[in-house]
Parts: sequence; structure tokens; C-alpha cells
Amino acid sequence: VILADKSDNTILGFVIPDPAQANAVYDVVSKPFLQLRQAGWMLAYMVMPAVASLAAARDEQSLERLKYDGTRMHLASLLPLGLLAWLYASPFLTLWVGDRLGRPAAEVAPLMRLFLTASLPLVLAVPVQMAIGFNKIPVIALAALGLAVVNLPVSYYLTTRIGMAGVIWGTILTTFFSNLLIPGVYVARVLQVDPWTFLTRTLGPPLVGGGCAVLACTLLSQWFPVTFPGTSIVTRVFPLLVHLSVGLAAYLTGYALTSAGRRDFSQLAAKLARR
Repeated sequence: VILADKSDNTILGFVIPDPAQANAVYDVVSKPFLQLRQAGWMLAYMVMPAVASLAAARDEQSLERLKYDGTRMHLASLLPLGLLAWLYASPFLTLWVGDRLGRPAAEVAPLMRLFLTASLPLVLAVPVQMAIGFNKIPVIALAALGLAVVNLPVSYYLTTRIGMAGVIWGTILTTFFSNLLIPGVYVARVLQVDPWTFLTRTLGPPLVGGGCAVLACTLLSQWFPVTFPGTSIVTRVFPLLVHLSVGLAAYLTGYALTSAGRRDFSQLAAKLARR
């Protein structure tokens, strides 16, 4: 992980004629992805010790719930953050950095969106931690090590061809193979994941909520586009906050349209009521 994270800045320093400018842009457009990944990993790391305990107790029912429902809740907590960041990358960067990059921040918004796609392997974070809890580690470990080794030459080659976007594409391509495709096939076999159940029970509610959020934000943009009125931070941020609030409300509404989503909300309400 350390090698994979630091190699991008190293490549930019050797390849790009103006490495200071390139690294400044890279640090900005990569920050949302890194924060999302860190949050996803932190939540998923809680799964492994629980799985080890459940496996020792031979609690198959709880393991089944964790495999499908735990993965759904993990994805449900991360998807709105990543999706709204992807949709509103341009106004977010405009408010955050303005013209401090030496160019309009909106010009680098596509790079931020591109980087956010590298967070898709987080959908497997919980199943991967479950496999580790079952002591099925070698394939996952070798895939992660392969990412660090392969990412360097791939990113270097792509950077020499397409500039700074090359290090992002190098991260995306190697991440998809080492953190999504290889572990996905492996954990599906180790955990005996049923594809249809995973699609309907695990992915269904977050995807429905995400679709509703995209639709609501698209319609709102036609009627009330994001602008930056006035000079104070309050007035400049207000339109974006309206869009984010509507998008989040639409996501929660869509999530609740599914039976599993309603069950999640009822369980959450019951836990909060007991507190």
C-alpha cells in the first residue's frame, strides 16, 4: 500500500516537466478518493475479528448475514459519499481550491471523477475481510503485493504517454485487477457467494438509492443549477449544500423503497430508540 501510494508522486517528479504543479493538482484530485478509501477500510477492518469469532463458534447464520447484509450496509454508507463527490466534483473543487492551482479548478474535475472510480473495489472490502477471518490470506496478499509492483511500470509508461492522468489510470487499472477481479473471484469461491442473492440482497438497495440520487440531482440542476453568488462563504456554499441535501434525501428514499432497505432503517431506528 505504501509503495502504491507514493509511486505516483515519484513518477510525476521524474516524468512531468513541472512536477510541483502536477503534484499540486494530483494532491487535490486524489484527496476525495483517499479519504473515501480510508473510511471504507476502517469500517471493513472491524469485520475480520468478528468473523474469526463467529467461525470458531460455528455460527453459520450470523456469517451468512454478515456476508450479504454486512456488505450491503458497508456499501450503503460509502456510496452516497462517492456518488455525490463524483456528481459535484466541479463545484466542490471550485469552492475548495478556486484558482490556487494556476487554472480554474473545474478543469481538473474530470481527473477527480476518474480517481473516484478507483474506489469501486470497496464493494468487496467486507467479503475480503471475511476471507481473511477464515485464514484464506495468500491469494489476497499476493494480489495486493502485485498491485504495488505492477503499478510502478504501468503508471510510468502511461504518464510518459498521456501526462499526469497516466498515474491515475495506472492506479485504476492495477486496482481493478488486484483489488476487484482477482479477490472477487477468490472470495466468491471461498465464501460460496450466490451471485443472484448478492445482486438483489446486497447491491440492490444501494443501487436503487444511487439511481434515485442521480435522477434527483439531474432534475434539480435543470431548475436550480449550482452557482456561487456573493462573496461570503455562506452564500457561495448554499447552492451546493442544497444539491447535496436533495441528493442524499433522494438516496435514502430510494434505499427505503426496497424491503432490505426498510429493514435496515427499522433496525437502526430501534437501536437509536434504545439509546
